[in-house]
Amino acid sequence: MAISQLDAVNYCLVYAGEAPVNSLTGSNQGADTATALFLLNTVTSEFQERGLDENVYDLWAVPDAVTGQIALPANTIDAYLRERLHNQDPVNKSFIDAIVRDGKLYNASNRTYNWRSPYDYTTQTDDGAFRITIKEQLVWDDLNQTTKRAIMQETAKRYQIVTQADPTVLGALNQESMMSRARSRANDANNKGRTLWNGASWSRYRAVYRDFLGNISRYGRD
Repeated sequence: MAISQLDAVNYCLVYAGEAPVNSLTGSNQGADTATALFLLNTVTSEFQERGLDENVYDLWAVPDAVTGQIALPANTIDAYLRERLHNQDPVNKSFIDAIVRDGKLYNASNRTYNWRSPYDYTTQTDDGAFRITIKEQLVWDDLNQTTKRAIMQETAKRYQIVTQADPTVLGALNQESMMSRARSRANDANNKGRTLWNGASWSRYRAVYRDFLGNISRYGRD
C-alpha cells in the first residue's frame, strides 16, 4: 500500500504516544498535527533538493525563436547544463554557467536570458538546442515508495526531537531513519543507472572520454 501524507503524519504522532488523526484538513486539527505536517513538508523539500531519480531528468532546451529565452517546467528547483557550452562572442568568449531565475534558464556567465545570437552556443542543431538536466519539485503522490518511507522516518525523528526528545524512542527512530535513507539512496542509484559516460558530471565524463586523433576505443567507447 502506498504511503500517504496522512500515514506519514500518523507515524509521527503514534511514535510520540499521541492518537492518530483521520484527516489532515479541517478546523479541528490540533497543533501536534500541524507541526508534524510542517516537518513532513520541510523534509520532503530537503530530499528533493538533493536530487532523486524521480525528480531529475534530461530534456532538450530549445531557445525561443524571437527572445532566445528558455522557459523551464513549473516547480523547477535547479537546472544545469549537460553539455560544455561556450559562446562565440569575440569580446567575451567563455564557458557558460546556467542557473534558474524567474522560471527561466539564465546565462549567469553573460548575464542574460538570451540563448541565441550573439552568443551562438551550439552548432549541433539548427534551432540551437542543447541538453540540460532539470530538478523539479514533485507533489507527495509522485514520489516513489522508498523515498516516502525515508522521508516519513526522518520526519518522525525530528518530530520526536521537538516534542518529547525521549532518548529511547529517539534512538530507535534514528536507527530506522538511517536504514531507510540508505535504502532510498541505493534505490535511487539503481534507478538512475548513472555511469561515467552518462552522468551529471561533465568533468568526470571528460576524464575518461577523451579522444586521440579521433580514436576513442581505448577508453572503452566505440
